Amino acid sequence: MKISVVMPVYNAEEHLEDALNSIINQSLTEIEIICVNDSSTDNSGNILEKFKKKNDNIIILKQENQGPAIARNNGIKHATGEYIAFIDSDDLYLNERSLELMYNTAKKNDADIVSANIMGINLENNIVKTYNLPYIEEYECILPEDYGIPYSFYKNIFKSSFLIQNNFSFPDYKRGEDPIFLANILTHVDKIYNVPIDFYGYRYSVNDSLDKIDSYEKKYDYIKHFKDTFDILSRTPKFNKTLNKYIDTFYKYLSYFDSNKKDIELYNIVKEVFSNNEYDILDNIDKYFYIPKISIIVPVYNVDKYLEESLNSIFNQTFNDYEVICINDGSTDSSLSILEAYSNKNPRIQVITQENCGCGCARNKGLKEASGEYLYFFDPDDLIEENTLERLYENAVNNNSDMVLFKYGLMYDDKFDNANSKYDFEYENPEINFDNYSFNYKDINHYVLNSVFAPWLKLYKRTFIENYDDIEFPVNLAFDDVVFHVKTILRAEHISYVPEILYHYRVNNPNSVNSTSKNAFDIFRICDIVEEFLVDNDFYDEFEYEFINFKLYQILYYIISSNSEYYFKYAQNEFNKMKLNRKLISNTVKKDYELVISSKTYEEYRVSRNAPLTYDDNNIDELKVINKQLEQENKKIKEEYETLNLEKNDYKNKYNTLLSSNSWKITKPLRTLTTNMKKIFKR
Repeated sequence: MKISVVMPVYNAEEHLEDALNSIINQSLTEIEIICVNDSSTDNSGNILEKFKKKNDNIIILKQENQGPAIARNNGIKHATGEYIAFIDSDDLYLNERSLELMYNTAKKNDADIVSANIMGINLENNIVKTYNLPYIEEYECILPEDYGIPYSFYKNIFKSSFLIQNNFSFPDYKRGEDPIFLANILTHVDKIYNVPIDFYGYRYSVNDSLDKIDSYEKKYDYIKHFKDTFDILSRTPKFNKTLNKYIDTFYKYLSYFDSNKKDIELYNIVKEVFSNNEYDILDNIDKYFYIPKISIIVPVYNVDKYLEESLNSIFNQTFNDYEVICINDGSTDSSLSILEAYSNKNPRIQVITQENCGCGCARNKGLKEASGEYLYFFDPDDLIEENTLERLYENAVNNNSDMVLFKYGLMYDDKFDNANSKYDFEYENPEINFDNYSFNYKDINHYVLNSVFAPWLKLYKRTFIENYDDIEFPVNLAFDDVVFHVKTILRAEHISYVPEILYHYRVNNPNSVNSTSKNAFDIFRICDIVEEFLVDNDFYDEFEYEFINFKLYQILYYIISSNSEYYFKYAQNEFNKMKLNRKLISNTVKKDYELVISSKTYEEYRVSRNAPLTYDDNNIDELKVINKQLEQENKKIKEEYETLNLEKNDYKNKYNTLLSSNSWKITKPLRTLTTNMKKIFKR
């Protein structure tokens, strides 16, 4: 064989036949086609077998899915040709004489590498020039340092003995393996022979790999390939020009997507790979990244009364490396105008406006937009202390925290009450220095389902949140923070704690969504979601007692505030379905639980609890509905009463008419005899 053509194949059914035909139709006949099926799951395997039946020079190798690099190495090992060419299963050889002309040039000059032109195939299937490499217009011999950056190994053929003797192979990288392969070759050859033909067609629509670098492994390998290629080129001074060009290519990649500049994962990978500041990379990357240390996510809905004061508590922080993402969730007051005024003055604020879809939806939007190392959720009617962000970030970094917990106090308008701080770990463990101490949920088991669920009481590492596809806030449900809390606290490997009151929660805001009776029913669905998560992730057995009492407490909590017979009946039905072992019910909720089970109506339950009948502005809509229903029922009852009263009078008149009739008087003796006979027979 003169040339072995190596083709890795993975799920390429759309273009595979075109690629194979472009090889089979070559004028050079002494070729073998080594197709390495990398465990395709589509019809690629059948296409290969169909072509093999008609072409004896096709060899099919099969391997477990390991990627194109390993597939190409496998093909090299089995190649018998004097030269080796590479083609991807969605690309084409553009000229039927390509391999013949390249082989003849290689044979004539005993060349280790022969090169031709690579062209692009765009989305419209048109052939276009590429701009990464010089266009070859004549037969020539060039120095390897004049090849250009080590791209497009496909446009070359390589002497097999040269590859094997130097042990050249593709590194097992998810992305970027080919520049390393080609850089090694370029630094080991003396000359390259060019052939002026449009040889290889590279299909952009399929092969544009930059937008496929979408996982940690792919990002890491792609950045690592730059470092490896730089190292190879730097060993030979004559490649300094090529090295500098490829360093420029590295920076171009960092700025290729707008999303890259906020990609903390990519940023950290670059810092890790170039940790010794080789090629001065670390001195320059801050030009390409903007990674705030903290992203503050603020869902905003009709809080113009408090919004300015709350935003000022953010912008008065002693810590300044943060961004603020405000999601205006369809406010109908002047909240949006306030946000826009702040945004015009401060570039750190990003204002996003969306139709009203709830707090959970707004927070999820903020999660997608956030770029900080850490995430902090803030409610726009509350306040934080001036050193809040400083203390939280310092603690998070010291402990490599996935989550940082801290304390809070209550706020009634301008009056502060710090008695409700909830977390008191410092009193339970007075010997611990929490600035340098982390733990996980097993150390605070009680707080998983018996805690303050609010996200504004925690700082989260962004990469920790992004590691889990299901960590987000439920949409169109109140109490969405319960689910977020449970999922994060159970999965966090490093939780830390700041024993200070840093947040002030406003108690008396009438727009607080979780206090309204119309949302009380959402707690049932929230309990179901938590239970599903515990079961699916093998936590339920560990938390059975805690979950049962969590569910009872949450449902019981809203019975009185809902002032709803419907809610009461729903709760009663839910409790009956649970069929609980009384031993699993804590004393805290047992009496109230049993009272719900035994009461026939909400009113009976309320009176038994000595609970006052109170209504507030938050449940006025529901009360109006109930009142309208009662009015309709009362009207119906009145109509039925009037109908029955008419029927009663009619029967009464008929009865009186009967008593006064002659027939009634004549039959009186007979009725008396009949009555006496019944008495005799009865005895």
